[in-house]
Amino acid sequence: MNQLYDRYMGPNWRVDADAKLWQRVEAIPAEELWRTHERRRVRLVAFARRHLRLQLQRRGAPQSEIDAADEVLDPDALTIGFARRFATYKRATLCAAGHRAPGAHPQPCRASPSRFCLPAKPILATMPESS
Repeated sequence: MNQLYDRYMGPNWRVDADAKLWQRVEAIPAEELWRTHERRRVRLVAFARRHLRLQLQRRGAPQSEIDAADEVLDPDALTIGFARRFATYKRATLCAAGHRAPGAHPQPCRASPSRFCLPAKPILATMPESS
């Protein structure tokens, strides 16, 4: 992303970020911005899979679980993560509503048939109850 900003906004965007400078973001073609986003998302999924695999190996998990780490997270699905305490009032069931199987193709949304819904997967990472 830094390289993309450097190309369209100049190298000083990190230190001289005024409103006029940020207007240059509009000059970035949507296709180029989306490609950059996709590359970064794929890299993030690969990073998470590598670290999960290492964590499972350190804990002495069965090989089948270690191998399954290569399949976690779908880079084509919207992934929403919640960490720490996830209280019931936060309505986790609403996040999971309408969840489809990994690899499912986008379908027209019921609320707006001209738009497409992408697969989504909520991830709940909670802390153990203290005793």
